[in-house]
Amino acid sequence: MEYTDVKTLFAEPKHPYTVGLLQSIPVLGRGQRDQKLNAISGVVPSLLNLPSGCLFSDRCPDVFADCRTIEPHVYQVGKNHTARCLKYA
Repeated sequence: MEYTDVKTLFAEPKHPYTVGLLQSIPVLGRGQRDQKLNAISGVVPSLLNLPSGCLFSDRCPDVFADCRTIEPHVYQVGKNHTARCLKYA
C-alpha cells in the first residue's frame, strides 16, 4: 500500500493502513499495562471474495465513495514515496 525508505515511513506515513499499523505498535513506558492497544477496525476481507475498489475501504477512516468502486493506482506522495490510495489521485 505504501513504499518509501524506513525513516520516511515512520516519520511521515501517508496511507491510512500504514498509519493504523504504526498506531498499533506498543511503546514501552507509554500507557497503562491494562490499556488496550489501538486496532484497525473492521474485518479483513476474504481472499475468496475480495471487495471492489480499494481492499482497505471497509476499514479505512478516510474512505469516500470512489474507494468502494475504483481500484487505486500507485501515486507519488513525496520524494521517493508512493502510496496506493485515491486520496492522492
